[in-house]
Amino acid sequence: MAPILTVMFFAALGAGLQTASSGSQAVYATSAEANPTSSASCAIGFQTHYFGLARDAGACWLRENIYWDLIEHEKTDPRTYDWTAFDTKFANMADGGTNVIATVAANPPWAAEFPGGPVTDTTNLTDFLQAAVERYDGDGIADAPGSPRVEYWELYNEPDLQDVELASGENGRYFGFWGGRGVEYAQMLASAYAAIKEADPSAQGVFGGVAHEMVGDPPGNFDLDFVDSVMAYIRDHPGLYFDIMNFHYYVVFDVNYSSWGSDIKGKATYMRDKLLSYNIEKPMVCTEAGTWSGGGPPFRPGSHEEQSRYIVQAYSRSFAADLETTIWYLLVDSPVEAEERGLLDLAPNRKPAFNAGRTFATRLDGATYSGSLFAYEPPQPGECWWPLPRREGYAFTLPSGQRLLIVWKNVAPWAPPECFSGEITETLQTLATQVTVLDRFDPDIETVPPVETMQPQIIHDGDDGRVDFLVTVPYTYNPVYVYIEDDGIYRTHVPSVLLAY
Repeated sequence: MAPILTVMFFAALGAGLQTASSGSQAVYATSAEANPTSSASCAIGFQTHYFGLARDAGACWLRENIYWDLIEHEKTDPRTYDWTAFDTKFANMADGGTNVIATVAANPPWAAEFPGGPVTDTTNLTDFLQAAVERYDGDGIADAPGSPRVEYWELYNEPDLQDVELASGENGRYFGFWGGRGVEYAQMLASAYAAIKEADPSAQGVFGGVAHEMVGDPPGNFDLDFVDSVMAYIRDHPGLYFDIMNFHYYVVFDVNYSSWGSDIKGKATYMRDKLLSYNIEKPMVCTEAGTWSGGGPPFRPGSHEEQSRYIVQAYSRSFAADLETTIWYLLVDSPVEAEERGLLDLAPNRKPAFNAGRTFATRLDGATYSGSLFAYEPPQPGECWWPLPRREGYAFTLPSGQRLLIVWKNVAPWAPPECFSGEITETLQTLATQVTVLDRFDPDIETVPPVETMQPQIIHDGDDGRVDFLVTVPYTYNPVYVYIEDDGIYRTHVPSVLLAY
């Protein structure tokens, strides 16, 4: 028989309460995870040139590089800038109030030895930054046409890169190259931050999204001591350096963070703990995350089923981790990458993951995150769900006041076939008189390949043979949305100290 769990949120201490009707162990949201002010309404973002498609996918954040070498390919006195490639782009990105992250990239050859590395004269960089921030601050003074607003300025992509071959190669302009030079990066951040704030005091300085993973043969492409080096310098030299911390995460690295939490939650907690060890506390974003629907070596295979599950799981975890945004990489498949990371193919047709992501954005529009349904259960090697916990679920409150749960059972993509056979159903009990259960897809969004959608399932108290104000909800590997009905009725039948989910 599948385990049954009764889920409650307790307003006071008392973990270990047993429900009188079922004897099932109650689980409570911990204070670290319960964050009723965390909004789920505006945290979905994409790295893309297809701004209209991104908004159609539910994005309210967009990330794009601003290439210094295209704007100032040679140094003049006085300085001159060609904004042609970016005025229209940023105007389109910022349309409708979308949050824009501009990632500074591609130092011109006259300013630096490497396109992503330290500049020979920091003043050259800060002058450029001031000009760029002023042009895109939306204040109507010396602005680009239409006065587009770019509020977030990221200082290089994956600045912890230490591989000189990659940094100087064809793709070097897309990376930072500060690995082994954390002190220099910190010093650059201080100068860049001052320049950004002088041009636009309300703009936000964003730490370059660090990879912070062992990739390639040791010592690896990335400097694993980079973050520590930067934070140690900041601790020892108090001042203003950045507003928002930033990291990248991909599901293939989930095992590295299972001690801190599941998937992206684990890495966010790991990074937050690392900063706190230097007495630094900042809001946090993840400007690259995702998985793929297809691909080959050196990456493990992907599938539409896995990708469409993961986008719901990743964004649910992101809200639980209190991330300001998570940028999905990519919106549309890349013609030069073997792995199919996008939510649309090259045609571009909408994939099943587009449907699942758009449905998540629509259903949680304006919602606030309320807490985790289950206490974290550290996984063990050999379990079908390792390195993830066996089950996950998260609670949200919709603008109407209605409560919404998202719940699923985990399974590792590389799990053996026996993990997908036998009893795979878990059961959740929630205080209610009725719930409505929906799957992760919207039947009105067409995809390639097409998806089968589950009919809405209405479950009543008493359907399990007991009338006890508890509704039993089955779930499997595919995330489901559970809408709690008749809140006012069942609240009168439970102690006032309980906030029941």
